[in-house]
Amino acid sequence: MTNSKNEKNFFLFSADFEEFNFEALQRENNSEDYEGILWKNFRKNSLNRHVNIKKGDIVYAYYTNLPDKINRILLEFEVVEAYKKGKNEKCFFYENDEEKEYMIKNPDKRKPGVKLKLKDGKGVFGFKTEKEKLKFSEKILCGKYGIKSFQGKQCLNKNHEDLIHDLEKEKEKYTLKELKDYMNKISQCALQKSPKFRHENHTTFVKENGLKYYEQHHLIQQFNGRKNEKLKNIIDNEMNLINLCPNCHRRIHNGKREDREKMVIDLYNEIKKDFDNLLLEIPDIKEGKIDKIDWLLQQYNLEKQDKDI
Repeated sequence: MTNSKNEKNFFLFSADFEEFNFEALQRENNSEDYEGILWKNFRKNSLNRHVNIKKGDIVYAYYTNLPDKINRILLEFEVVEAYKKGKNEKCFFYENDEEKEYMIKNPDKRKPGVKLKLKDGKGVFGFKTEKEKLKFSEKILCGKYGIKSFQGKQCLNKNHEDLIHDLEKEKEKYTLKELKDYMNKISQCALQKSPKFRHENHTTFVKENGLKYYEQHHLIQQFNGRKNEKLKNIIDNEMNLINLCPNCHRRIHNGKREDREKMVIDLYNEIKKDFDNLLLEIPDIKEGKIDKIDWLLQQYNLEKQDKDI
C-alpha cells in the first residue's frame, strides 16, 4: 500500500518453495551479524509502475510449489536495505560471486536488489492446521481480498487494506525450523502410499536449501502438450504435478510395462478427487467416449491388460 515517503509500503513477492533456500535463511536469521537475504527487485511491473521499495517497507512472501499443493503467503519480511541508483548502489542482486565481481567493476550493469529480514525475527504464518493453511491461500486471496496476480512483485494498495490488516493480526509465531521440518515431514514420494510400491526404496537426500529432493512428474506428460495444443493448460496445472523420488520417476518412464501401468493407475487414484476436473476438459472424456484411466494409459503408450490391475 503506497503512502507518503516516510510511511511504509506493503508488497507481495512470489517465490518457488522448492528453490528458496530455507537452510540459509534459518542459519543466517540466527546469526548476530545477519544482514538479510538478497532478493531481486524488478522496479517496474504491469500492475504497479515506478513503485520504489525502501527501507522499512513490508514484504509478504507468497509461495508456490508447496508439498500440500496449497499456494499461499508463508513469510513476512521487513526491508533493511534497497537499491537506489545514485544513492544506495551497494544493494544489487547477483546470482554468484563471478557476477558480483563483474557488477562491482561495472556499476551501470547492476540489477536492483533488496535485502529482507524476517519481521521481528520470526514472521512465519500458520501452516500446521487446515484452517491456517487456507487462511491466506490463493483461493482466499483472489476471492476475499481481490489479488489478481501472483507473479513477480506487486505493491498492495488501498484496495488491499483488509488483507494487510488480517496479515498483521493473524501472524503465527512459528519458527523457520518448525516450518522447514514440517514441510520435509509431509514431503514424500506419491507412490509411498501405494500398496504395491510403498515397501520399495524411496530414499532421497536433502538439498542445499534444506528440503528433501524430489522430482516433479507430470501425470499427463509434457510431450503430449506439444502434440495437442488443447492440453497445454492442463499439463501446466499444479494438480498435474506429482512429487516422485528419483527411483520411481525413472521407473515410471523406463520400468517394466506392468509396473509402469500400475504406477500410472495408483497415481491417478491418489489425486483423482481434484484431477478429474482437469480430465473433464478433454472432449473425448467429457463426452464419455473413453474411460479416464484408459485415456491416461494411452498417453504412456500403455493399455490396461487386466481389469484387476
